[in-house]
Amino acid sequence: MMTQLTICLDLLLLFCGNVQSTAISEFQLVTPDTVKIREQLIASDYNEEAIYYYLINNFKSVSELYDTVSFEWDTEAYCSFKKDFEFGIRYTIDECGEGGSNIILTFPKVKRKEMKDWIEAIHGIYEFEEDGNVWKNNTMYVPEEEGAGCYYKIRDTATETFVTIYCGC
Repeated sequence: MMTQLTICLDLLLLFCGNVQSTAISEFQLVTPDTVKIREQLIASDYNEEAIYYYLINNFKSVSELYDTVSFEWDTEAYCSFKKDFEFGIRYTIDECGEGGSNIILTFPKVKRKEMKDWIEAIHGIYEFEEDGNVWKNNTMYVPEEEGAGCYYKIRDTATETFVTIYCGC
């Protein structure tokens, strides 16, 4: 009787431990396929944004677009929306105002080095030779000279990593 109980408890612990570690280890921040994303941008005449292509190329969508706002001059196109992807990834974009766009990305917790490498790769899709970005305080990737460009900021909680991006003047 005790042997059966011990075996059952061992199997239960083994199963629960594997489920937990598998669920945690399933998410991987995939390196952006910059060639593919550039091709998609060109094919769409830059009607979508590179990070959005990255997400739809690498993660399963789990929602439709929501919290949508249309452009004043084109009610068929959205200037702001949210979309959720597997692993709790959320993409939020707002480009309704003049002068730039704001993006907030929510990922499961990502190691800082991986996140920085990912940001550099994504930024490289658009980067021109004259607009080099640099890391400041290990959390911000900003134009070397203040002004127009893309500004990235990383913020972590115990379970999530947020990347806030502003591109504009």
